[in-house]
Amino acid sequence: MRHCHHRTKQTGVVLVLGLLLLLIITVVAVASMGNTFMQERMAGNAQTQALAFQVASAGITSALDVYRDHGAGLKCADKPSDWINKSVEVKTEPKTIGSHKAHLTQLLYCIEPETEEGVRPQYYVLSIGEIGPPGSPVARRAIEVKVRDALGDEDCGALCFLGCDKDNNSYQFPTSNAFKVDGEDNAAITAPADCKEDVRAAIRDNRIGNYEGGISGYANPLPSPWTNPAALDNFRKELLDRMGAKESSGSETEPHDFLIDEGTPDTRDGVITGSDFRFEFINEQSFVENGNREFGTPRDEGDPNSGPQITYIAGDAAMGGNVSGAGILVVEGNLEWNGTPPFEGLILVLGGRFAVKGGGTGGAFKGSLVVANLWKEWHGYDKFGGIPAVLHGDGKEFGPVDIDFTGGGTANYTYHCETLQNYSTDLGLKKDTGGNRLWDPACGTEDGTGQAVLEIVSWRESLGWRGGF
Repeated sequence: MRHCHHRTKQTGVVLVLGLLLLLIITVVAVASMGNTFMQERMAGNAQTQALAFQVASAGITSALDVYRDHGAGLKCADKPSDWINKSVEVKTEPKTIGSHKAHLTQLLYCIEPETEEGVRPQYYVLSIGEIGPPGSPVARRAIEVKVRDALGDEDCGALCFLGCDKDNNSYQFPTSNAFKVDGEDNAAITAPADCKEDVRAAIRDNRIGNYEGGISGYANPLPSPWTNPAALDNFRKELLDRMGAKESSGSETEPHDFLIDEGTPDTRDGVITGSDFRFEFINEQSFVENGNREFGTPRDEGDPNSGPQITYIAGDAAMGGNVSGAGILVVEGNLEWNGTPPFEGLILVLGGRFAVKGGGTGGAFKGSLVVANLWKEWHGYDKFGGIPAVLHGDGKEFGPVDIDFTGGGTANYTYHCETLQNYSTDLGLKKDTGGNRLWDPACGTEDGTGQAVLEIVSWRESLGWRGGF
């Protein structure tokens, strides 16, 4: 028998497939290793950048020392782009952190931008943290700190709330970047310490830089008349006295008005001698003004009809149109304003609520806006009918406030201490009839020992907008 043997032909397909699979696995492994190396490099770079940021952050604590040691006689630049040519450079000794060399360089500079009030020097300390060899760092971060001479005595700032909100939701601020508050030599917002965080939470993180001077949370009582309801009520009565206002006899059913002394200001017992203040008393339960009315004007030497005034509204008030004013505006109830109050001086709201409504035009306020809830019981117009008003907390603690600025998308609120001091002086309001401090805005920059008080106003990371960095 003949056997046939069939030899199987080997084509090598399995070998090729094996090699292809091995190639794919090799490529995947190499790519994974490359990705791992990239992630390690990214992590290392992030760590180095974070270390540079920590070095720059360490400069915040020494910023005041740099300003104190080198600020005297520092020449200011006319515009921000020129500051690098007028700066003072302070370098610290390099430190070894792990395997890295860390360097901190601080630049003190001053610019004098033009403002409506003239030139106001602004001082900054730029803290630059670098990791790596000097001159060729592998990581660099910078933090810019604004410093200033602070007030020795804390006082009400541009916006001053003398009580906390009612329901932890009444502080309302615009989201617009065009809404700005400048405390100048004071706080942008002053509020009790136990509700400072509520005020801060009501402001978006990307808008907190619009509140120059920050939020001051006072733990100790503010100076008179902002100390307590009794002190503020005394201030209110002193204002009425300066106006020559006296209550006429009345009954509980027939409201009685304030009678305004018609004598000229410069002859009223020397209280406001030399002043050209005017007075206006409005005894309405709900006063509304939507016209072009002026409640006083800033002084103009060339206009004999110009001059600030004390305006006292014995009720709620709503302002709109082109209403403006200068001097002191007191509202016993609540105040609403369409747009920003174009007002210079002190606005004092005693009913606890201030609201900016839409429909008004963007404007500028210069002075101090103070909101307090003075009354535990307040009956508006009927208050002058013999029904007494009762102070909150037996005159010791203010009631809750309600604040709403959401209607003011474009606005500038600026604290202006000199203006307030002028009005306090002109009206003889620095002392009450007993010789105690009544209203004397603190504009100085010294504490009780006569030493300058320094503070950090704000800080932010610099991303290279200053020249040369």
